[in-house]
Amino acid sequence: MMPLNDLLQNRRSTRRFRPDAPIDRAELNALISQANRAPSSNNAQPWRIMVLTDPVLRQRLLPEAYGQEQIITASAVLVLLGDRTAYREPNLRRIHQQEFADGCFDANVRDFLIQAAVQFYQPFDETDTQRGLALDCGL
Repeated sequence: MMPLNDLLQNRRSTRRFRPDAPIDRAELNALISQANRAPSSNNAQPWRIMVLTDPVLRQRLLPEAYGQEQIITASAVLVLLGDRTAYREPNLRRIHQQEFADGCFDANVRDFLIQAAVQFYQPFDETDTQRGLALDCGL
């Protein structure tokens, strides 16, 4: 495996793909699983990932991707979606309860984190929610 520093310094934006070279689904799932561990506000991981391999669906996506050829030639296209329920109280409570159950902190810290998160996100309207999702999901 390439060291992280080398990976970051030598990364590229791939524009040309071989349509006859599909990515292994198990390998793709493993990569997505690792990406899902990325940090986010309140550990909400508010993204959902849709994998498009169907050529018809990728063709329909082409106008939204400004006609970029790689949407058609890549063996899979990942579409990141923001979960609009991620910052709502039931989800925030579930997240911090799980962290408490995992031994990350005691009940007082759990209750404080839940209350602080709810107070922060509760006044969010749809525009605020979309902005937060863009920050958390747009990395």
